[in-house]
Amino acid sequence: MRATSGYYQAIETSDSLLQERQSQIRQAEDAGLLTPREAAELRCNALSGHLAACKELRQRYGIGALGEAALERLRFAGFTPEQWAVAQSGSPQWFGDSCGCPDDRCDGFHHAAGDDCGCLSVLLSEAIASRAAGSAR
Repeated sequence: MRATSGYYQAIETSDSLLQERQSQIRQAEDAGLLTPREAAELRCNALSGHLAACKELRQRYGIGALGEAALERLRFAGFTPEQWAVAQSGSPQWFGDSCGCPDDRCDGFHHAAGDDCGCLSVLLSEAIASRAAGSAR
């Protein structure tokens, strides 16, 4: 199993810190120490910091990066990584697991770490059929 538990713990910590910071800002605003505009700016800065931390954690733990085996299967099926991401989530950025499954816990949860992802085979079949149906119209 991949070491994703550290990733999820780090995300939970970041979420908790964001909630704490948002609460502090709300209390300061309620006490009249911040104007609504100042509070909104601080909330935006806190959220931006949280999102940047989440992005760094995804990179550190390899979350959101397609692995070589998945990339090879996608190329063979005629999908770019961006097309696959859009087909699975609507976003051109991949947030799923390295095996090609949109569930970022797949490797080690749906299948043994390092084994082929059965999810990818099914999802590819559905995506190819969907693409064929769309071009037949």
